[in-house]
Amino acid sequence: MIDNLSFFFFKPKFAILAFVLIPIRAFVATLEVRTYLGVDHGGKGVVDAKDTPSGMAIETLLNIRTVSSLNLQKIRYDDYARVVCLNESRSLWACVKVGSLSGISILVQQCVTALEFWWGGWLLIHYPHRYSFQNFLVAAFSLLFALFAFGTSSIGTVDKKEMQAAAQRIFQLLNRHSNINALSDEGIRLN
Repeated sequence: MIDNLSFFFFKPKFAILAFVLIPIRAFVATLEVRTYLGVDHGGKGVVDAKDTPSGMAIETLLNIRTVSSLNLQKIRYDDYARVVCLNESRSLWACVKVGSLSGISILVQQCVTALEFWWGGWLLIHYPHRYSFQNFLVAAFSLLFALFAFGTSSIGTVDKKEMQAAAQRIFQLLNRHSNINALSDEGIRLN
């Protein structure tokens, strides 16, 4: 354990490069996870809006009893087809945007990983008595998995205003005083 940790303490040449590249890797890992989980749409109800195909489908499924009882299946289908045709160019552009963002984030991650492996290999070749291959791999992969965890955990921390509003609502509920006093003897008694 100490030998693995000593890699960063006694081999600062690789550690300097790794620490310089951490913000870049963290940023692109966050972008990649956000892209795969669909958070990159900007929030604000884009997916559930009634003028989108998914919003129309959700609205129809939530009100399926009303749609069936009033025999509105054909009307809802026609509305859905109209919305799909209207949003086709927007959805194509959104697909191109999401695909490009995902590709660029993966490209940057792979370039950074390649740079780290090249630098680690250069250090192993030029300083074989100071660096071991096992310590290099332990350090590189622990850094890689830590960045994956960072990207996944930072997904919920993108919108500070929404988090503050949610915390404010929670504290308002906790600090609320009820108009009904359950311990009072006043009022009407039902016997």
